[in-house]
Parts: sequence; structure tokens; C-alpha cells
Amino acid sequence: MICKNGDSPRKYCETKQKAELLLDAKDKAEVLDIIKNDSFVSNDEFKKKFNL
Repeated sequence: MICKNGDSPRKYCETKQKAELLLDAKDKAEVLDIIKNDSFVSNDEFKKKFNL
């Protein structure tokens, strides 16, 4: 999914794109590379961030 201007708030769009990248990740190393700069620190925060 590529968000376009006006589709949704920017933060939501970025989170949605990151979630899609995580779902398509091939292995653990790729997942870690995608989330390495995220600020969450617990499983509960991760679940809240990605609405799991």
C-alpha cells in the first residue's frame, strides 16, 4: 500500500507501511532491521502500536 496525500494522516500511513513491511519480511534479521529505530520497549507497547 502506498499512501497518497490526503489518504490518511501521515503517522498512520507510515505505521501501516511499516506493518506491511514486517508482514512481508523474509527472516528475523529483516524484521530487526525494519524495527531497529522504533521506540517501543515491550510486547504490550508493540501490540498497541500495531493494533494486535
